[in-house]
Amino acid sequence: MTEKLHPLVQLEHNAREFMDADDYESAVSVFKELLTLSPNWEHGQGCYELAFSLEKLGRTQEALEWYRVAVLQRGHYDVFWIGYGTLAAHIGNPEEALQCLLAIVKEESYFLKEVPPLLVVAARRAGWSKQKLIDEVAAVGSIPDHTYIDEHWDDAPLPTDS
Repeated sequence: MTEKLHPLVQLEHNAREFMDADDYESAVSVFKELLTLSPNWEHGQGCYELAFSLEKLGRTQEALEWYRVAVLQRGHYDVFWIGYGTLAAHIGNPEEALQCLLAIVKEESYFLKEVPPLLVVAARRAGWSKQKLIDEVAAVGSIPDHTYIDEHWDDAPLPTDS
């Protein structure tokens, strides 16, 4: 006998199946239905998955808004901050990206593997100096060294790079 899932859990399962099939339009529709019924589904996970699906569809501004909602609902969850900061860095909001990424450094007190390259790119695009980035990172976290920043500063793409 198969146990019937709660309707909200079933919606989440359906949305994830659409994502697995790369049918992001359908996933967006189902996630929006889920979030209408339960706006804080899984402490922001529904908002994060909706944002991810919107980003896959190229609807970046809408995705950024949903990443913001996910971060507000979950707070200190690095995956949400990375999604938010990555998109902000890539769609022309480097200052916003820097705040997201520095929040990861502050809350986690260590560099996650995705954070250093994003910090360098966002800082360059925001017009920060290398020293300002080093100082800002030092002010929020206990990072033992800044080797990555030093080694990759000159390689980071600027806004005019394609």
